[in-house]
Amino acid sequence: VADASRAVGLAGVMGGEGSGVSETTRDLLLESAFFVPDVVRKAAKRAGLQTESSYRFERGVDPNGCVESLNRLAALIQEWAGGEASADQVDQYPVAVAALDISLRRKTLDRVLGYDAGWDKIPEAFKSLGMEGKALAGEEYTFRVPTFRSDLRREIDLVEEAARLYGYHRIPTQYPSIALNEIPPHRESPLDRLRRVLVGWGFTEVLHYSFTSPQALNRFGFAAPEETTLMNPISEELGVMRSSLLPQMAQTLKQNLFRGNKDLKLFELRPVYRSAEGSPPFAEEWKLCLGISGSRRALHFMEKEEGVSLLDLKGYLKALAELYGQGGFFESPSGRGYFHPKRQAALVWQKMDGARFDMGGLGELHPILAEEWGLRVPVALAEIPLDLFLTESKNPVKFQEVSPFPSVWRDLNLVVGESVSQGEILAEIRAHGGPWLRQVVFFDLYRGKPLVEGQKSMTFTLEYGAPEKTLTDEEVNQARERLLGNLKEHIGASLR
Repeated sequence: VADASRAVGLAGVMGGEGSGVSETTRDLLLESAFFVPDVVRKAAKRAGLQTESSYRFERGVDPNGCVESLNRLAALIQEWAGGEASADQVDQYPVAVAALDISLRRKTLDRVLGYDAGWDKIPEAFKSLGMEGKALAGEEYTFRVPTFRSDLRREIDLVEEAARLYGYHRIPTQYPSIALNEIPPHRESPLDRLRRVLVGWGFTEVLHYSFTSPQALNRFGFAAPEETTLMNPISEELGVMRSSLLPQMAQTLKQNLFRGNKDLKLFELRPVYRSAEGSPPFAEEWKLCLGISGSRRALHFMEKEEGVSLLDLKGYLKALAELYGQGGFFESPSGRGYFHPKRQAALVWQKMDGARFDMGGLGELHPILAEEWGLRVPVALAEIPLDLFLTESKNPVKFQEVSPFPSVWRDLNLVVGESVSQGEILAEIRAHGGPWLRQVVFFDLYRGKPLVEGQKSMTFTLEYGAPEKTLTDEEVNQARERLLGNLKEHIGASLR
């Protein structure tokens, strides 16, 4: 709102200082106006001002009530302040707003509400609200809605008004009828299965807003691209669509630790957002985030307290992956700045058929971040994409007869290069171990003399067995030699 030379107020939100009333004010120019709700709402949001005026105008006021309101104000000033009107009002109303005619059909009312709301009494009830009705053919009324009821615009609005006038407390209780048909088997979604498994392991699911602050993402080294920035954020702390679950998970762990919840196993299974070409300019990607801290098990007087570590987190991820097929982990160094430099890893899961899936990374929270947040206990985090779990069907449950014949065990002590991971060796053993290989367990790692620099010794125990007979030493030794030949060929392993 402005005069010929300057602005005097923000329309529908707040008046300016120059047009304010003080103790020395003697002459008043009264204005009563109608402002478009959308314009007022955007102006109040942009200016960061939520006033009583904006609250009213945002929700709509009567555009035909301006003159009446102005006259009422003038009368109050005359009555209580001894004022005297010096001139009549000037009415600028270029396009008059007329009352709206809306039809209400009985079939719509009955279909939406599902009960008889007193069709014959509706015209009288609506008349008490200032809405004159007219009966039409085929059980239909048309009502003229006054301009002060800006919330009534469609037939469904009249249905809601009829239910309100009838009384919500009078709505009859109706129980659904259920046919005694065969119940179809429950088809569990991959995400629900993941939730069930994690809850069974003692994890608690947490849910966060899909929005976060750019500062929280930047603290963990994630960018906040313009494509995922909100135009009208709820608050400054929720200004962008999150590109990672880690910042909010770390914050939740911190808050729980500060409140005395020491033993934590949390997970979140939700989407994140990244920039993408096309429309919309961003893409949704589902991820799983795990966060653990505290003791491995409940305190007991007969057991020594043990804290959780990265190995626990890796074990959970491996067990999850094995739900969708046998395989092994490939670990590689990771340079994520929000993790401890020496206690982090990038993971790849290789299935028996050779297919590989990126399992993201895991690590302990960086000591600098932990110190900034006042954390005195290790906090381990992992974030993985869900490609493996969403694209693969679950491992079918297989039943087989327990063999009455004993197993035969053999140790395999291998010398490999420092760059060869345990997961690589396990994947090769499972792929080339033969039909009699039942189980393989890695149980020892050695570095030092007489091994040369750049080598390490890894020892595995192999369990062999056949369902129809007891294997001889010669058969087991031959299977072991064939396996050793494959290991030499594919990963350069030798027998120590």
